[in-house]
Amino acid sequence: MDSSRSVLKTIRYIYRFTAILLLHCILLLVLMNLLLFAILTIQDAIQPIDKANPVVKLYGKDTIFQAYPDLSDQEVEELLTETWSRSRCYMPFVQFSEKPYTGKYVNVSQAGYRISKEQRPWPPLKEDLVIFVFGGSTTFGYGLPDEQTISSYLQQSLASTTQQSVAVYNFGCGSYYSTQERIRFAQLLTSEHVPDIAVFIDGLNEFLYAIDEPGYSTLLREFVAGQTPTLQEEWFKRLPMMQAVARIQENKKEEAQDHTRFVYTEESRKYVLMMLSRYLDNQKLIQAMGEAFNVRMLFVWQPIPMYKYDTKYHPFLKTEDWDVVLAEYGYEELSQKKDQLELNSSFFWCADMQQNLNELLYVDQVHYNSRMSQLLADTIANRIISLEYIHP
Repeated sequence: MDSSRSVLKTIRYIYRFTAILLLHCILLLVLMNLLLFAILTIQDAIQPIDKANPVVKLYGKDTIFQAYPDLSDQEVEELLTETWSRSRCYMPFVQFSEKPYTGKYVNVSQAGYRISKEQRPWPPLKEDLVIFVFGGSTTFGYGLPDEQTISSYLQQSLASTTQQSVAVYNFGCGSYYSTQERIRFAQLLTSEHVPDIAVFIDGLNEFLYAIDEPGYSTLLREFVAGQTPTLQEEWFKRLPMMQAVARIQENKKEEAQDHTRFVYTEESRKYVLMMLSRYLDNQKLIQAMGEAFNVRMLFVWQPIPMYKYDTKYHPFLKTEDWDVVLAEYGYEELSQKKDQLELNSSFFWCADMQQNLNELLYVDQVHYNSRMSQLLADTIANRIISLEYIHP
């Protein structure tokens, strides 16, 4: 009997000890997360990790505000918040597009195009001279208000040359490159939205993709394979202790980055030539679609700060941090072929138009300011006129 009591007493002791230990562990975990939550909140208040304004975090307000002499500090912050805080939305085949949005400076229609100054209605009217413009974030106009995008200035420039009402639609989208633009153009054509003129502004983003896959391909591949995180895993990642670990890892990753100058080798040249070949193939396919639907085409090879621009006027220059390190070399490679390409009147080399422009032309590392946006738009307008794509 005494033996049985002794065993029960031992079991109760072990149970009580285990329960108390477990309770203390839970309380410690809760207290640690509460403490880390407070620390992270204070840290964000003192040194905010501003996802809405990543360029401000990267370059600092003093540098960024140089690009906006006509706006107050508050207006600049509002513009950048509208630019960078917007989410994307899913779109079949191209994976994503700019999500419809209504703001003070940035507005995107339900049809997926950015609103231009004096925007004409959608769907386009038959009596209008309809122009679709495709490209990446520089075409969309990241960092610029609606009325200062390339498309807005293009409409303004062409409107004075013809009695016809000019209707420009800005289908530029962040991260888009020629493959996505080709598919997006086809989607519009098969939806019976056929422009009179289609303008494709490319160059920079062609060198973002060594493999011909849009940005969310890995995530979609994992989703189809059933490899997406569970709700429990997502909840666990949101715990303050896990967020703290993630920030530490991110800081270590930034410290460990190799900032040595990129060396252009024969191996990297193979990738560059492959990317250029893909662009030229896409151009042929787009051209063929345009001819089939009686659309006049213009392929613009855009200017970038890494090529024939005096970077002493570029306060956002961090050569070791170029997001598209191969672009500089890709432009050099294509420049050797441009004379042959320009025999096709639909190809328009604009890469060196900033060569003698000794002034600030960007609002961040790669996106145009209002001045450059208008210069490029006027250059494109003059090309359209010289090709007799429009008539007085």
